[in-house]
Amino acid sequence: RIVDYKGIETLIKAFKLNPLLKLKIIGEGPLKRDLRDFTLSLNNIQWLGRLEKDDVFEAIKGSSFLIFPSECYENMPLAIMESFAFSKPVIASNLGAIKELIIDGVNGILFRQGDASDLSAKAAYLFSHNKERIEMGKNANKIYQERFNKEKNYQDLMDIYMKTKNLKKEGRL
Repeated sequence: RIVDYKGIETLIKAFKLNPLLKLKIIGEGPLKRDLRDFTLSLNNIQWLGRLEKDDVFEAIKGSSFLIFPSECYENMPLAIMESFAFSKPVIASNLGAIKELIIDGVNGILFRQGDASDLSAKAAYLFSHNKERIEMGKNANKIYQERFNKEKNYQDLMDIYMKTKNLKKEGRL
């Protein structure tokens, strides 16, 4: 969503600071029109708008990494999980549960929330350090497979049901 609390303005400022870096923005929202007009003079920012799920996946697959600049407390952002599934590291705000998902330097990089200069520096680092970026992407996928894939989640849920059922049988619930 193109709204202020998702950090879109910080993201655009970061790429304005470094015009050599290329950015593609996916999404719609109330700020899009004003921000798009603001970025017309910036040749390094491309607006893709709202995309279908498969097109989003193709965009992630074709990307170097994902930037998740949210400035609000997010719980379990799907965009981060999707990036991990496609072996893409994530640059994200050092905020709330997000910093629990991103292990700085392992499966992505954290930046100071709302700090466009810090975000710009972190994006420039990942763009220029191909080996590290690929390794972080591999680590992201490994973490996804270990903790978040649907088979594991299904099995974890079934284990909870069985434990609850057994506790009830034993009269402890």
